[in-house]
Amino acid sequence: GSFTIDGVYKISSYRNDPIPVSLYTDGCGDLWCGETLDYNVNFGGGSFGHWFDINDQMESGNSTITYPIATGKTHERLENVVKDVVDTCHGICGTFSLKSGLEPRYEDVFYVMVGFTLTEDGSTPIDISSWDGICVTYESDMQMEVQIGLPSEREMDLSYDVPVKKLSKVKGMQVKDISWNEFVQGGWSRVEFSGVESAKEAMSIRFAFYLIPSAQDVSAKKGDFAIYGIGRKGTCGL
Repeated sequence: GSFTIDGVYKISSYRNDPIPVSLYTDGCGDLWCGETLDYNVNFGGGSFGHWFDINDQMESGNSTITYPIATGKTHERLENVVKDVVDTCHGICGTFSLKSGLEPRYEDVFYVMVGFTLTEDGSTPIDISSWDGICVTYESDMQMEVQIGLPSEREMDLSYDVPVKKLSKVKGMQVKDISWNEFVQGGWSRVEFSGVESAKEAMSIRFAFYLIPSAQDVSAKKGDFAIYGIGRKGTCGL
């Protein structure tokens, strides 16, 4: 992949050069920093969140994330190899492949996501509206959606049209500050629900990659991504 040439892994390879460590940690937010090898997201007061990933393989897809770690672990679930991934990438990084299963149907949507829970057990919604938003330091070969994960009953009520913020693809570290009111639904649900409302009953924060194939093209799409820092709005800086 491009990790060793022109992609996300290149940033970590600079560490051998006489460059101040602040070049890397300046992009860190106040909740999580890959450069300081944080394996959990720290909300303070002894409260932690955990990284996880999701794919479409229980539906009609065969999408994957391959992590640049020891052979034999590359397709492990992120929650099982997060230490290896963070140690390698100084962040959460991988190569996504978005593709159909054995019987592609052009009406299907294929996806992968990585994310973190907002509580240690990941089963209780919490109010994070006081953060005013979220910041993320990232790079990606493809548009990335930031989603506020909600309780499963709420997501079903919304026909899974949860509020999202779409971030453009970018080469090289980039910081994005996102206010809760910038999270908007895609428009297919008959139930309206705002980003601010979502922040008051949030379960997780997710970073998603989607492929919506056409009738003419159901071929796979691949790319690299990395997430280097996460924080409350205004705390990630470069």
